[in-house]
Amino acid sequence: KNRRCTHVFPERMSHMRLSKNIVFNASAYSLAENTQITQDIMREEYYEIQIMQNTVHSVYLLPEQLEEYAYGWLIAKGIIKNKSDVTFMRICDANKYHIQLKAEINDKIYTAGSVEAYIADLPRESWGDIISIRSMVNLSESELRRQLDAIRSNELLSAFAPMSYYAAFIQNGELISLSYDTYQPNTLYKMMGLAQTLNTGYIITNCTANMENITLFYKMQVPLVVTAGLPTNGALVMAKKAGIALVTKPEGQSYLLFADSARRLRDD
Repeated sequence: KNRRCTHVFPERMSHMRLSKNIVFNASAYSLAENTQITQDIMREEYYEIQIMQNTVHSVYLLPEQLEEYAYGWLIAKGIIKNKSDVTFMRICDANKYHIQLKAEINDKIYTAGSVEAYIADLPRESWGDIISIRSMVNLSESELRRQLDAIRSNELLSAFAPMSYYAAFIQNGELISLSYDTYQPNTLYKMMGLAQTLNTGYIITNCTANMENITLFYKMQVPLVVTAGLPTNGALVMAKKAGIALVTKPEGQSYLLFADSARRLRDD
């Protein structure tokens, strides 16, 4: 039986805090109070990702989870299939992240493809045309709603939300991994690097459910994604192709599962 998130989730998250490495104290002026104040903001750093001493990617991101970001970016772009394709990673010259790949793939050239090509090129066992929450995450719809209410009210995610994007992977009501950054793709690359295969749980995130992000969720093999905002029409098309269930809770509304009646199998 799944443990309820109301008990387990806060306990696991109590060990996580906003790192001092990513918080910067900035001076600001309160227009309402007519006083000078100090405000915590996120600190971004510039990095170059290098393969064989050639820069293949540059990015501004939060300095935490840099290794996870690099793994996730390499996987998302098709340069590597998994972490075992990398022989080592290290920081050089403060902002250069040097990556050594296995000899057989070190000379591989990355060429960008369409988001539709990501789906076509990645074979995976299909979840079929029928959406069943229980078959995807082993929870009834009512149990999922209770877990989500507990997660969304957690103080840690509330602390991240105003300053950055986050993605939390939940399995059996427990927080397994948490990624965060000031830029949506960076957040999802980090999540991909933290755990490549997430097919036994679900992700809750304040990132947008758009076409590009759905391709990243697909590469993570996550069956269900809970987003803060409404998905785009392209996201719905891609999610249906990928067999991903999308759940959202618009402000002032109940949870919405995006599936027509012909595709939904009620689990309660």
